[in-house]
Amino acid sequence: HKGTQHPLGTPANEELRALRAAVHAALDFSWKKQVMTRSGVYLWLSEELDIPFSDAHVGVFNEQTCRRVIELCREKKRQSNC
Repeated sequence: HKGTQHPLGTPANEELRALRAAVHAALDFSWKKQVMTRSGVYLWLSEELDIPFSDAHVGVFNEQTCRRVIELCREKKRQSNC
């Protein structure tokens, strides 16, 4: 975590690291293509997952949540025809 020696997320095995990378790629598509702002992406994500905005951090997601986010991003992409 910035300014400390503590990680922001939770430890991850190889599979979870790969899933988190896939989540970042899926989320980055939206804000880098200016479909939404970066903060807007995380606000949308918190609403879709029904979690507080402050908890919408990929580094704390487990495998199930990562898979759900990837699917949500696919659905969003189809809806916006991006």
